[in-house]
Amino acid sequence: MKLKTKRLLAKLLLAGIAFLVCLLFIEGVLQVIHGNRVAYYAVSPGGGKTYEIINEEFIHMVHTNKMNIRDEEMGEKQEDEYRILFAGDSFTFALGVDFEDAFHTRMEKQLTFDGKRVNALNLGGKREVFWKTRDNIKEVQADAMVVQIFIGNDFYDLQTETHLSFEDSGTENPTATQGPLQPASTTGQAQLKPTPKKPGKQAKKSRGKLKIHTLDILWRNLIRIEAFDNYMFKTNRRYGGRAILLREYPELEKRLVERELEILAHMHDAAKALDVDFYAFIIPFRVQSLKAGLLDKDKYDYQKPNRILRDFFKERDIPCLDFLQIYDQMEPKTVKSFYYRKDMHWTAGGHRHAAETLTRFLCETNKQFKPTSGN
Repeated sequence: MKLKTKRLLAKLLLAGIAFLVCLLFIEGVLQVIHGNRVAYYAVSPGGGKTYEIINEEFIHMVHTNKMNIRDEEMGEKQEDEYRILFAGDSFTFALGVDFEDAFHTRMEKQLTFDGKRVNALNLGGKREVFWKTRDNIKEVQADAMVVQIFIGNDFYDLQTETHLSFEDSGTENPTATQGPLQPASTTGQAQLKPTPKKPGKQAKKSRGKLKIHTLDILWRNLIRIEAFDNYMFKTNRRYGGRAILLREYPELEKRLVERELEILAHMHDAAKALDVDFYAFIIPFRVQSLKAGLLDKDKYDYQKPNRILRDFFKERDIPCLDFLQIYDQMEPKTVKSFYYRKDMHWTAGGHRHAAETLTRFLCETNKQFKPTSGN
């Protein structure tokens, strides 16, 4: 009996060792193929440069023009040209997709204004626009301005640089004034880092802790199981940054909302002073549409930040498009395809849908906008 037990234990031990050896072999292969790639949102090294954006889901090259914006070179404004300044964060910058797939690039081909061709100017990610709106409008000679707000982190990350002061908006009674605000913590987005001298080679090198790909693959497959992912979400193990969706805001969220509206008011005042048409659109973060039903309805209101913005724009008579209201009418499977799985940004499909929706929105709002033939 003891001999049989020993043989059984020996077989189990051998099987365990063989299993570990197989895992180590698979991990070694994955390390060679993938390396230890982590999110690496590089800062532009300057105007007229090309650099690499790295993420767990994508790697793509970005090129800036002489003005250090992700757009083609800007020449003298032509008589048949109507310029729209697009301001916003990394969604407007079109992080994660090729420039040709960005929503504003697509809109250039889909829109005309009073018989003029539309030139969509991508100032996404240029934070200076929020503080020096008037200067930027003049610099690019914009005829209209479209501002994008992302609910996922804009309240927390993009507009808390309180050491910066507003320019003179050009109005007699400017609404926006600089006020004190303690900087908020980030919401988990990867920190910006200087671009390496040789991004292509350094992108494959390990940074920080070793990433175990076999465990990562196991995790990614587990969260594909809807029931498991819903459980993790309901128990706050998958996503914790929901304070902006609370029915009752803590003091920090109240101050952040005030600051957000203050900045938007400044931008609108600056555009109005220059007789530049002003439009806005709101992008929800993925869980607002796809996980709203799992939120504790006594504690959370997934529409609240969007409603605050919509009311603000309505009060100022600013045309506003809220994508959350559109997504709520769509199949969840379709909305899922608009976002990357692990990254927060739109896919090429998300940009395509946004271009079509924004084009229709502008045409319905201002009859001087016309879709080009075939759109």
